[in-house]
Amino acid sequence: MLAFSIAFGARAGQNPIATGVAITVVALVWAASAGIRATPADANRDAADTRRGTPRRRQAPGGAGRLVAALVLVGLCSAAGAGIVSASAGAPDSRREVLREAVQPPFDPHHYVSPLAAYRNSVTPPGKTTDMLTVTGLPAGARVSVATLDDYDGQVFAAGSSPSSGTFARVASTVDQSGRTGTRATVHVTVDGYSDVWLPTVGALTSISFEGGDASALRDAFFYDRDTDAGAVLGGVGRGDRYSMTTMVSKAASDARVAGLTPGHAVQPKATTLPKTLISAARKHFDGATTPGEKLAAVTAWLRTGYVSHSDAGLPFSAAGHSAGRLDALATSTPMLGDAEQYAPALALIARSLGFPSRVVVGYAPTKAQEATGRVTLTGADLTAWVEVEAANGQWVTVDPNPAVRPIPSQSTKQSESVAQPQTVLPPPPPARNDTAVTQNRESQKTKHDPGQPAWLRVLLAGLRVAGVVILIAAIVLAPLWGIALARWLRRRRRLREDREARVVTGAWSEILDDVVDRGHPVPRAATRSEVAALIGSPEVARLAEQAERSVFSSQRLAEADVDAFWRDTREASRRLATDEARWPRFRYHLTARSLLTRLQPTRLRGRRPHLPERHP
Repeated sequence: MLAFSIAFGARAGQNPIATGVAITVVALVWAASAGIRATPADANRDAADTRRGTPRRRQAPGGAGRLVAALVLVGLCSAAGAGIVSASAGAPDSRREVLREAVQPPFDPHHYVSPLAAYRNSVTPPGKTTDMLTVTGLPAGARVSVATLDDYDGQVFAAGSSPSSGTFARVASTVDQSGRTGTRATVHVTVDGYSDVWLPTVGALTSISFEGGDASALRDAFFYDRDTDAGAVLGGVGRGDRYSMTTMVSKAASDARVAGLTPGHAVQPKATTLPKTLISAARKHFDGATTPGEKLAAVTAWLRTGYVSHSDAGLPFSAAGHSAGRLDALATSTPMLGDAEQYAPALALIARSLGFPSRVVVGYAPTKAQEATGRVTLTGADLTAWVEVEAANGQWVTVDPNPAVRPIPSQSTKQSESVAQPQTVLPPPPPARNDTAVTQNRESQKTKHDPGQPAWLRVLLAGLRVAGVVILIAAIVLAPLWGIALARWLRRRRRLREDREARVVTGAWSEILDDVVDRGHPVPRAATRSEVAALIGSPEVARLAEQAERSVFSSQRLAEADVDAFWRDTREASRRLATDEARWPRFRYHLTARSLLTRLQPTRLRGRRPHLPERHP
């Protein structure tokens, strides 16, 4: 039973340290007690030896000694096990790999595009006027959440797949939500134009039931994360699907309640890149606040002073995306212009800088006019995003930083009125004189009495001529060095310009690849970025390869600041590769032009192929 539970158990262990210590204690105490007890066979054999006069065998150590040895062993094993488990549990990628996943693969949110990345497709035509969901029984002020996102990599907010982000798992027909507070409601949902793997839900589910012909298939494909109150259906839902849910709905927090919050203690995936300009600008709007809650309320009020634009017809341009560069631009633009795709991530990251665990929730917010009908039809224009922060009592509180939709002031500045200056009366020009004869006379006198160049100037000019000849000869002799360096510089400059114009990092990765080739690393023609990183064995190059892959296959366009940051990391990785080499390979690198002659030429390896990491589909 123990082996079966280990092999087919859950991905996230429940109290692994306490469980391991308990099993060790029980096993050792049982073994020790079994060794202390004498069996009847042993007693009969000892009695027979006594009757025959045979000396009794030497007895094993007494039961007390065995018990002490067992307790000492328990202590040593407990200390070692606790240390090992604590160290492994602190690793960011420490997850249990169980056979259950091979039999029934779980829902992994990282395999799907973040709903926030496709926000503009919904709030602009034609998605803006498309009916997405029909909801009945929705409490006043409640919102329909689609996905909860807490993992930020500097480009996209996505749903984390680590144990700290929760785990999507199959649930029974009823869900235990003990300890949750809110208004109990029964909500019915009919899917119209909405189509995605993320299942729109309301509040914290206590039960859910699917209806219609595909109810059984949808029920088997349903996964739920109790930590984030998010649902998903493998294969997705589409037009005509219907389901009902009983839920606990919490009210949104007022500004006064937000100001009184104290940060919670939830562990979240660490944001790799933060918008430093945004966070610096937010600190200027604390308005004398001292506590984290008051600062959060002040920053929320500041973000609400902005304006909303989706860049559709009749509105000023507002770039899509929520990368660190885009959020920095939000804080520096005048007027502050964006939509929920920027305001919600901005507040979530500012809240983290204040110590609050935070996450972005993407969902639909019906208007009061829609709620009054009792039957709410949500369109793409109703899609929005808000923020949830954890308080010290463990409750997640909803904070909406989105400004109210209102007219956007003109961005053009008024020209300052010019002040007429009094005219200046210029005197008439002097009469022209014919000084040709005088000039010719003076030039002839200068030529006649010119003593020539001074000696020091003649010596200087001669030295410059000799130096020029020496420099010319040295330039010809050293042409391989400066020629290769110049060609690399021109190539780097061209690639940087192209990357900035196209907002990609393919040119930067080509620089890394050419640098690797020039340093003598064997790189096959068909090697992928991750395979190149594995051949080099540099963690820095591996990280850059992952970022390059994400930028190439992502639908989001990079900001110019992100491109420049990647290029800086590229130069730093090149310097680290150089410091790891000996003196002669470093000198040989400046003489080789392999990458200039033919990029990624096939490398002939002697006897064996390079070890490449296994490719996964």
